Amino acid sequence: MRLLSALNTLAEGGGFKIVEEADILRLVPANAEEIARRMAYLEDRQFIDLRYAEAGEYCVRVLAAGRVCVAAADREKGEKVRFSRKIFLCAMLGSFAGGLLAGTVAFLIALAV
Repeated sequence: MRLLSALNTLAEGGGFKIVEEADILRLVPANAEEIARRMAYLEDRQFIDLRYAEAGEYCVRVLAAGRVCVAAADREKGEKVRFSRKIFLCAMLGSFAGGLLAGTVAFLIALAV
């Protein structure tokens, strides 16, 4: 998914773009062989159209299915962040409410004694 997202960034506009392997390697933690293998995988799944790949250069176009996949992954990532924030907020409010309740009970016991 990182490679597809990187290609979507590097080859924006929907047309064929010549992308250097060095540019891809800056965005995707992998080696050159792995990049070539992943590119073939993405082409087989019809996420990208690869016109040629030679000497560290790729002429690539991200197809509509690839752009949709990247957009869905970005939305999912945003939803995970929002969900994490909600969990954190609920945990903080629960901690505060529990502390307040425990403090109130301790105060009432101290008054009774």
